[in-house]
Amino acid sequence: MPSEFNPYQEWLGIADSAHPPNHYQLLGLADFEADPERIWTSVHDRRTVLQPQQHGTHAELANRLQAEVDMAETCLLNPSRKEQYDAELRTRQTSRVPFESSPQGASSSKSADTESPTAAEDPPAAPPSSFG
Repeated sequence: MPSEFNPYQEWLGIADSAHPPNHYQLLGLADFEADPERIWTSVHDRRTVLQPQQHGTHAELANRLQAEVDMAETCLLNPSRKEQYDAELRTRQTSRVPFESSPQGASSSKSADTESPTAAEDPPAAPPSSFG
């Protein structure tokens, strides 16, 4: 019996044990990567892999993964969102609770409710100049 198609593993090389992947895993980065250029490069690399898939047999899955990559980019390249996300990820890793992504990079309604209005409005950091 053939196994079910796993776009995370097939396209992005993410092991089954990392489901759902956190933003860093999704981008192929070490947890808590601090270098915005590395984050930006990883986002670009993921988009390069996913773009051709958006017109293939699994277009819907490719579009969903692209949206997840976009969400990770928005979170990790915004210093205030990244700080909140990293704190939550550290807490989850300490308590060994599975991490689930949400649009704000928060996994509980409590942390989404306590996010300051200015943090949600901060734009993502500008891309490194090498990607002009």
